[in-house]
Amino acid sequence: MWVRLLALRDFRNYEELEVDFPPPGVSLVGPNGAGKTNLLEAVHLLLSGRALRAGREKELIRWGAESYVVRAAVSREEGETEVEVRGEARGQEGSGRRTVLVNSTRIPSHDLPGFFSSVVFTPDDLELIKGSPKVRRAFLDRLLAGASSYYRHHLVRYERLLSQRNHVLRMAGGRVPAAGSELLRLHELFTESLLEVGSRLLERRRAALARLARAAAQAYAMIDDPSPVGADETGASGGAGGRPPLLGEPRLSIRYVPVAAPEEEVETGPSENGPPDLPWDLARCREELVAIWRRVERWEWQQGRSLVGPHRDDIELLAGGINLRTYGSQGQQRSVVLALKLAELNFLREETGRWPVLLLDDVFSELDPVRRARFMAALPAGVQVFLTCAEPGLVDQLSVGGRPTFAVEGGRLTPV
Repeated sequence: MWVRLLALRDFRNYEELEVDFPPPGVSLVGPNGAGKTNLLEAVHLLLSGRALRAGREKELIRWGAESYVVRAAVSREEGETEVEVRGEARGQEGSGRRTVLVNSTRIPSHDLPGFFSSVVFTPDDLELIKGSPKVRRAFLDRLLAGASSYYRHHLVRYERLLSQRNHVLRMAGGRVPAAGSELLRLHELFTESLLEVGSRLLERRRAALARLARAAAQAYAMIDDPSPVGADETGASGGAGGRPPLLGEPRLSIRYVPVAAPEEEVETGPSENGPPDLPWDLARCREELVAIWRRVERWEWQQGRSLVGPHRDDIELLAGGINLRTYGSQGQQRSVVLALKLAELNFLREETGRWPVLLLDDVFSELDPVRRARFMAALPAGVQVFLTCAEPGLVDQLSVGGRPTFAVEGGRLTPV
């Protein structure tokens, strides 16, 4: 899958732009504020239905205009598909209406992942390591929702049931209702439904994270290996950042961490909650949720909210057994996030049967030359890449893979 044509009108700082892209993609070079990220945002909006940064429709419209239009011709195996997104602002708050058309047929914006897929990296993605558990849950939910209508359906159901259950808990006023009361009956009803849907989310999350962990560990070893480029990497013994890894620890590991439950290894290696060959099937996921909820049931009545479940779980990332959120360097954290993006790329390829478009915004910042070269070499062949950079001296590295380079200035693109 690749974006062949992109046309913008009154989008961000672009008054009018129409450009053809080759299958390998394009590299965009220019100073900060020139419009490099805006172009990536337009592509991301067309493929996912979501803006990268804007919270309101007004923020996407060029200053002085009343609406915007972004349009693309996307080539897929089944033929070329036209996609168009129109937006207009309403009221002083800047919220507005967004219209999405695929082959001239209007669809909900959240249905776009059923047609296209994309993986995006921005400097803000370092929050995957440094940020709150909510950021890491959102990453996993977006990935699975983009790959599966099954997951999208159950995620929406879970959020609706969670809101209803929390309403019942708040109505109790901090006390456990009397046995046989209507409030207790409603609580049992919503809890049972939430257990059923939550188990399905948990099963998919654990299975996906196990695959992501393996792929990310391989990608991280390629990007962050401390041995010199060209050395015999099979003999490398150093760990992340030059530290030797702890005995028996993989260089990068990812753990799914349920709230109020023991931490759980999700990739190869022994599990802390059972033998390594015991699968996290639907029945086992339900058993785990039931056990956790029983521990906190009284506290939930007191606090008036659901304290455990998929909406509270976390993901932990470690390199050489070291928690990256606490001890990882900036370069190390960036390498891990890039490894996660490569793993996400391969996951979507396996799930959808096509390579997503890869959007890389300011990817070279705080990466040394060795890591830059390793990351560029790790990009899969056949993936269309949109890459931005503020350093003109890196044009030669940007052009690897046959991608042309454009200079961006004031909403205009000039071939380099």
